[in-house]
Amino acid sequence: MGDKTNIHSLLDESNYFMTKDGRTIKNLKELALVMEHLAQDVFEHHVSENKNDFASWIKDVIKDENLAGELMKSFDKDGHQRIIFRHIIKNFIE
Repeated sequence: MGDKTNIHSLLDESNYFMTKDGRTIKNLKELALVMEHLAQDVFEHHVSENKNDFASWIKDVIKDENLAGELMKSFDKDGHQRIIFRHIIKNFIE
């Protein structure tokens, strides 16, 4: 399950998420911020009906199955960003 350390802490470089356009994402906060400016074609490269690279990264690297499961239900950038920010806020306040 996610916690405050996963929101801001930087991962080991080998676990960074690299987007198709070369952006490097080091934690959940950066992922939420990147969603704001990610081109639609780049997002669609990572998220489709058959895969969700962001959810897989969160499940496998961040170790947050709940957040990953929520993202698997979303197929648009705005939805992803809302889910991630809601998760960050919830975990930061608790």
